Amino acid sequence: MGKIKDETNWENFLDNYFDVFNPITAKHRYLNGTTITYSKNGIYVWADLDKAKMKIKKLEFGREVHDKFGNNQSNWVKGIFINDEHGYIAFLQTSFDGEDGSAFEFDFTNNTKDVITRFLNIPCITGWEEEEYSLNKTEHYKVVVKLGQTSWTILLRHFTEQDMPLLGDRLSLWFRVKNNDAIWNNSKRTITKITVSPMNTY
Repeated sequence: MGKIKDETNWENFLDNYFDVFNPITAKHRYLNGTTITYSKNGIYVWADLDKAKMKIKKLEFGREVHDKFGNNQSNWVKGIFINDEHGYIAFLQTSFDGEDGSAFEFDFTNNTKDVITRFLNIPCITGWEEEEYSLNKTEHYKVVVKLGQTSWTILLRHFTEQDMPLLGDRLSLWFRVKNNDAIWNNSKRTITKITVSPMNTY
């Protein structure tokens, strides 16, 4: 265990929280802030902080999978912090272009630390469940995520549909999922159930 830091900003708070898990930690300073990644046991948590480290700009987690070359890459879906007192969490499709704006930001105060602790407990202590839907074991088209009594259904978009700029893209996605879920595709459909173990798994 490392030296406990004075919790005067989000970086110190996060370092203190993760100290007990002893993860691999990577930090990157850039012009407008700092990104931090904590990873262990196939789980990652990624934070983007403002320059003063007093505001979370984005906080997310997910499970790591490996490509055919053995390199780590993100899974289909991720859990992301949202500034909404009714839940503070949503599961979304992983994309390169992520989510930005006030809905995902959170200021550092003594009161807000408890909210972030509860969020971090999901990937680090609790874990979650995923159900991956595919046709012919190759065409993944939907993921259902379960966390306690709450569930999210994520319809997987193709790369060209990620930003959803056109109504036609939304309709195409809706029809594709409806077709894949139809009874005539029952024999082709595979549902892979995954219990995601948290970071503190030994």
